[in-house]
Amino acid sequence: PVSGAHINPAVTLALGLRGQLPRAAIAPYLTAQLVGAGLAVSALYVVIGPVARFGVTVPSVPLAAAFAIEAAYTAVLGASVGLLH
Repeated sequence: PVSGAHINPAVTLALGLRGQLPRAAIAPYLTAQLVGAGLAVSALYVVIGPVARFGVTVPSVPLAAAFAIEAAYTAVLGASVGLLH
């Protein structure tokens, strides 16, 4: 890889489960990723204000189906990370 950066919590979990990220590092990585996402949302709120559905994906399928699709995509991402590292 060009860098060791990964900012997606699903990637952090995949690397941790594969043993490519020390178990002691998983919680700090996840915490930093989630706090960073919260700070980014806060910064956008300050910059553009409360804009309803700005940048939000609204599912066009039932919620259960949307959840299943997202879970499948996350599984594929996790498997891809495992195959590429």
